[in-house]
Amino acid sequence: MEEQQRQRNELPPPGTFPNHLDQRIRHLGFQKARLAKELDVSPTTFSLYVTGRRAVPHDLRTPHTGALTCSVDELFPPYAQETPSQVGLQEKLHTQRQHHPRIAHQQALLPVHVFSVDIISTTGVLWFALKQKQWKMLVESYSGDVASCSTLQSQLDQEYMYSRRQSLVSIAALPILFIARLGKGAETPSYGAEDLLPYCAASVTACWHLMRGSDFAIVEEIIAKYVPALEYLAQHPSAYQTEAARLATQVFRLRGILALHRDDQHARETYFRQAVLYGKMLHAPDLRTAALISLAYHQSNPNHAGNVYEQALPLDHTQVPLLQSRLYAELAVVSAKKKQHQLALEYLRRSQDLYPEQQERDPSFLCAEFSPSSLIMENGRTYLALHEYFPDAGYDHQAMQTFQRLSATPEECVIPERIRMEVINYQAKADLYEKKLDMACEFLAKGIEGAQQLGSKKRRREAWETYQAMKQRYPDEKRLEQIADLFVATSH
Repeated sequence: MEEQQRQRNELPPPGTFPNHLDQRIRHLGFQKARLAKELDVSPTTFSLYVTGRRAVPHDLRTPHTGALTCSVDELFPPYAQETPSQVGLQEKLHTQRQHHPRIAHQQALLPVHVFSVDIISTTGVLWFALKQKQWKMLVESYSGDVASCSTLQSQLDQEYMYSRRQSLVSIAALPILFIARLGKGAETPSYGAEDLLPYCAASVTACWHLMRGSDFAIVEEIIAKYVPALEYLAQHPSAYQTEAARLATQVFRLRGILALHRDDQHARETYFRQAVLYGKMLHAPDLRTAALISLAYHQSNPNHAGNVYEQALPLDHTQVPLLQSRLYAELAVVSAKKKQHQLALEYLRRSQDLYPEQQERDPSFLCAEFSPSSLIMENGRTYLALHEYFPDAGYDHQAMQTFQRLSATPEECVIPERIRMEVINYQAKADLYEKKLDMACEFLAKGIEGAQQLGSKKRRREAWETYQAMKQRYPDEKRLEQIADLFVATSH
């Protein structure tokens, strides 16, 4: 009984995620337990949805509206005005400020204009303000419950899925504002850690979502300001060390990805190795595996990369099939580069067999970064690598056919722009191998322009390497002059 009460106390208050589920169920006279079974949701989880203590994930909203014979807007209304539940949130926030010594002077809303982010339109101000307040309330409800930061990240991951950039930036900046309030000595914040770490958890989650676009500079500026405090907590024994290490692993993966796109190989290697070191402190196979994959992914030597990937194989991945699927996919690419074509094909089969149908429900979804498009890309990369060593085996054609499947991936699958550009560069290479120069030039042009918009030196260098391969194969091809001009035009 005490354990159940403790778990209830850990949850945000009723009405945190407003909806009309309860009213609709009462109107139709349905039994909640039976409805939960029809929706394939546990009664406990469904009760949390109905009371507004947990957000109904976007992929489950349509089944709910179908079962209750109403529209999405009727059941999950947009934030057009403050509902009683939202007013209750404001009252709770006010009460928290009065009784919490470290947030008594905190403003209701964070600055809208943070780190040169454009001010939102007038029509979006109310949505932004209410949503921001709701998220901030949720984060603060975890104050003092550092061990549940992973749960907070999972909740926020679903909430952030379709969120506006301005909201994400503002939430990402929460740790900076908290550290600023601590003042002198904030670089060693043993005092206030129970509040800082939930803010960091919210920030890291927001940064992963911002990394799906081209906000590299914003993410880098934000995390650089609180990483010293996070590192201090991760390196010094305390009740907060494990959770700080869990967040530090993710922060250094983010820093490694940012260094990668600056084409700073030394910094990339350093950051990813730090992510692995913090991962070793944890009993979290998902984060350890993700860190090892990040370290190995851009190793130029396939033997070195294979050794790193193999460190993750003994870890228990039964609860994270999405990440296990990615591990096998990366091992397939490495095996192909080592001329082990049968082993490469076996790893591909395992990867496809393990890939979950609803990858967004996998506990490793946030850190795995392995969408259906990414799975297709790794398959295509494997065939491209096999073609290098077995040019007469038809792997070039398989690579091209594999990349063509990308057009059939579900539209709702969010593909980070940096990964989409990587895919486009590989598509150009596959069409080059297939002697489809028109398509190769078209994809290469997209890759060059995309790299410039993304601000990624890494993606630009990949495009340049493909261009050099084209030039070597077709030295007198006039169409390549236009590609050369495009490189010049996007050089600044």
